[in-house]
Amino acid sequence: MTGGQRTIRRLSVPAAAVIFVAFMAFFVLSGMPGWIVRFMLALSLIAWALYGVTILWERENRKILIAEKGSMYALDAEYGGEVPPGGMQADGQE
Repeated sequence: MTGGQRTIRRLSVPAAAVIFVAFMAFFVLSGMPGWIVRFMLALSLIAWALYGVTILWERENRKILIAEKGSMYALDAEYGGEVPPGGMQADGQE
């Protein structure tokens, strides 16, 4: 990874935070606080939908998806041929 790519990766989260705060400030100053509530609700619904899709993918493929520092990989899960009901722990305990 080059120095420029490393710098962009390190600054992406703070830049997104500044843009998000500016976006929220615009709505507050415009007198539209209801938009903030709807926006946060939409973000949370999207996050939960993505979480559900991840859980379904893990169960169908019998793998555990791991995301670390901008990369993702999948590990084979040892379940003895079956996914434990209600959980994704590799040791089969709830």
